[in-house]
Amino acid sequence: MPKVNTTKAQLSAEVEALRKEKELLIQELASARKNLDIFQTLYQHLPLPTQSLDGDGVIRNVNKAWQDRFGYAASEVIGRPMADFVVPDPSGALHCRFKQFLKEGKVSGVTFNMRHTDGTVVPVSIEGGTSITAEGQRTHSVLFDLDEQGRTRQKYDELSQRYTALFEESPTVTLVIDPENGSIREANAVASRFYGYTPEEMTRLHVWDLKRDINRDRLLEDMKRVVQKGKDSFSSVHYTKTGEPRNVEAHVGRVLLGDKIRLYYVILDVTGK
Repeated sequence: MPKVNTTKAQLSAEVEALRKEKELLIQELASARKNLDIFQTLYQHLPLPTQSLDGDGVIRNVNKAWQDRFGYAASEVIGRPMADFVVPDPSGALHCRFKQFLKEGKVSGVTFNMRHTDGTVVPVSIEGGTSITAEGQRTHSVLFDLDEQGRTRQKYDELSQRYTALFEESPTVTLVIDPENGSIREANAVASRFYGYTPEEMTRLHVWDLKRDINRDRLLEDMKRVVQKGKDSFSSVHYTKTGEPRNVEAHVGRVLLGDKIRLYYVILDVTGK
């Protein structure tokens, strides 16, 4: 009889352990589903064309940006080989790179041409990695539109040329200052003539080199405040290379050049006025 009781107790413990294990599995499954939902939401809302292929190169998923850029609905491409939407590569190099992608688990900088639904060709560069799912290996890649990058670069070059022309051809003394350390990053030809320094010498100076008896820390704090406000105007006394004092009005504005915040100084000579 005691043996039977012990067996029952063991069975009861095993049943309880199995029940807890089942609850844990249910929780893990719910968490996995939640994570999958989060992944799918992020995937679909990525701003760049993104695709997932299986190990045979068949499309298993594409996001909205992919559909918008290449003109196909997801239902038109999912289940079809990626090769159907790529301009044929007679050399077979792209097929070899895909096999290499699967083997190495990552790809970067490979370029090829996608075919838009209207027949136009879209050159792209690919970045991606792989994962293992219940259905086998998957590749997940982002496609970078090289045409769009080219247009962006062209716009940047045009704006840069326009900025350079405006800066150099300005009839007033114009400086670009780094507010982090007070260094003069750019000075136009008028500024070089006004202060008596060569262009190379100007860009080796700091803004306090144009003043006298100035507290550098205080000046840096003043520039930080201008960065926060966006603009400011004030009167000051600047000194030329030969030590000649000039009464000036400084009009300062915050500008973004590339990814750097700079202060754009327009200096007006009001000496004797």
